[in-house]
Amino acid sequence: MAAKVSANPDTRVITITEAPVGGFQTLDVQDDIYEGLKDDWQSTASLQKLRFPFRTFGDPKTATTQIGPYVFFNNLAGWRFQPFDASYTLTLIGNLVGESSVQGTDVPVFIERSGRSITILSEQSAQALSIGGTAITPTTILEGTRTWEQAMRLILASQAGDVTGADTTTVDIEAADGSKTRITATVDEFGNRNVTVADGT
Repeated sequence: MAAKVSANPDTRVITITEAPVGGFQTLDVQDDIYEGLKDDWQSTASLQKLRFPFRTFGDPKTATTQIGPYVFFNNLAGWRFQPFDASYTLTLIGNLVGESSVQGTDVPVFIERSGRSITILSEQSAQALSIGGTAITPTTILEGTRTWEQAMRLILASQAGDVTGADTTTVDIEAADGSKTRITATVDEFGNRNVTVADGT
C-alpha cells in the first residue's frame, strides 16, 4: 500500500496523505508516488477497473544518449493531485510530467486546498541526461529555441511516439564541468523521430 498518497477511483483524485513536518514535505516521484500507487492498483478491486494513470519512460538509449526515468501523469483522463490539507511547501524529487504538457494542453496537475497557501517545487533528477555514460546537469541554458524542460519534453515525447506533425527543438546546455552540449530533437510530418547530441560550440 502507498504510505504517503491514496487514490480515489470515483473522484480520480490522488491525495497526499502524509502530513508535512515544520511546514515542509518532500516526496520522491518514483518511490513514494509511482511505485506505491502501482502496488495499490494491483491489490485494490475498485482501482483495477481504471487504467493506471501513470506511465514511465526510463533510460531510453541511443548510441550516445541516455535519458533518466520520467513519470508521466495522465491528467488528461481527469486525474489530479491534491496536496495535504495544510499550508506548507511541497518538494517533488524526480521527473513528473503531466500528459497535458506533452500534448500542449493547459490542464492542471494539482487542485487547490481552499484557504491554504501551498507552494509546490519540482526538483528534477540530476541524472536526467547522460552523454556517453557521463551525467550532464544542465546548469546553464546557453541558448535555444526552448527552455531545457521544454526541450526534454519534446525529446521524450518524440522517442515515445507521442508527437504528431513536424516539430524541431534545439537547446545548448553547459554542464557543471564547463563542457557544452547541443541536443536536437526532430519529428517530421510522417512521424519519423530523431534525437542528436553533439559537442556544443
